[in-house]
Amino acid sequence: MRKNLLWLTFVLLLLSIASCVPVSSRQSPPTFTATMSFTPSPIPSATPSPSATPPPSMTPSPTSTLTATPIQIPTMEQRCLHIVDSPRPKLKGRLVMSEYPRVVNLSWEEGHLFLLDMETGKRIPLARKTRNETVSPDGQWLAFYDASREQVIVADYEGNPVWELPSPKRKLEPAYWLDDQRLILNDKLGQDPQYESKYGYADRMILVNPFTNDQQAWWPDFPNQAQYFYLWPVDSGLMFNPALTQVVYPSNLVGKSPIVLWDVLNQQKIATLYTTAPPVWSPDGRQFAIRAAPVLKAYTPPVINVDDGVPYENGNDLFLMNVQGNLYRLTYFSVAPGQETIEEGYTWSPSGQQIAFWMLDRLHSQAPSPMVVNVENKALVNYCKTENLPEGIYASLIFPPSPVWSPDEQYMVITVLNQDFERKVLLVELASGKAWKIAENVSARGWMLPASP
Repeated sequence: MRKNLLWLTFVLLLLSIASCVPVSSRQSPPTFTATMSFTPSPIPSATPSPSATPPPSMTPSPTSTLTATPIQIPTMEQRCLHIVDSPRPKLKGRLVMSEYPRVVNLSWEEGHLFLLDMETGKRIPLARKTRNETVSPDGQWLAFYDASREQVIVADYEGNPVWELPSPKRKLEPAYWLDDQRLILNDKLGQDPQYESKYGYADRMILVNPFTNDQQAWWPDFPNQAQYFYLWPVDSGLMFNPALTQVVYPSNLVGKSPIVLWDVLNQQKIATLYTTAPPVWSPDGRQFAIRAAPVLKAYTPPVINVDDGVPYENGNDLFLMNVQGNLYRLTYFSVAPGQETIEEGYTWSPSGQQIAFWMLDRLHSQAPSPMVVNVENKALVNYCKTENLPEGIYASLIFPPSPVWSPDEQYMVITVLNQDFERKVLLVELASGKAWKIAENVSARGWMLPASP
């Protein structure tokens, strides 16, 4: 029954939103095949599994009032993309390119996965049927789900598998890397009927170190945690900072649906923010980026997320919230009358000094614009509209994949999606707006780097 509900929900969501091959001729390093075993008994609320290593200690952050610092509205610079025919620059590293998701008969289909060497242009095939590709923050490791082999695989810079985990029927799937060593997996509780009613649509989160096989399991049972949410990176709805001292999760209060910043060590709420958008933690884990409306007019009386002295008209903006619960505004799209903006795919630069994202004014356009904002001075660069997204209801919610930063932060790679679900990948020089088309009918999923000598 739950599978049917999930499939129906998936189809409705899609309507409302937008096999391996040889990887190298050289000898591969030893591959570690992992086994994971968890007892079916629930883990105590908001605590890791007994076998897990305790999180590192940190001085608890005091609960603080949700405020925003008043600031003069910064100007926005336009640096529109212009595709050039000249040879693209030769850069260090390899891009992860995936055919997933291919839209076939209203379903997401897996596709080929390969590495594109940014210096030589060589394509290195990895597998024929993959999904959920994610690259570690240091660029050393690639995790993905191989549907043909029904395994979670971690591969190195050459594409050689270094860790494999059996996962029949996609029971376990990669979500994202918590840090350079630890990978978050979605554990599909729907395949275990005894948990169906308790956790609704939420699943368990497993944190695994592929290099030591240390494991932690977290259950979606924090106080007032919502069990149903859209488009979060993890099916558990639990977004931890790397130290595992704070977590953000969607809450379900009467008539309202805020997210909660929770102190894991002291078991107490730090702050709430009224939004359904997922957070994205900074590289140092001290703050997260998130989309929210400064004021929610749909509530009676209106809910005020931030009151910083500037007028609110409509739409959303990007914010930062630190581990103390203080809120800082990054953009001011919502002060302009006659538009309704939404921000998606926000991605931190490696240094944590900039954030790249997509912005769409849903009242006037179907074409999202890639943008970059500096988190210190809030300087904003608009690289202008790309191509129209799928028409109708798709245009309001379907976005291309998140931008990918180059390691030196001089470039970003964007996947442009058009209304026919066709894709092209552009390498963008941030300082000039120059762009080079480097691939078609694939999505850029990450930027890998060779190991240091």
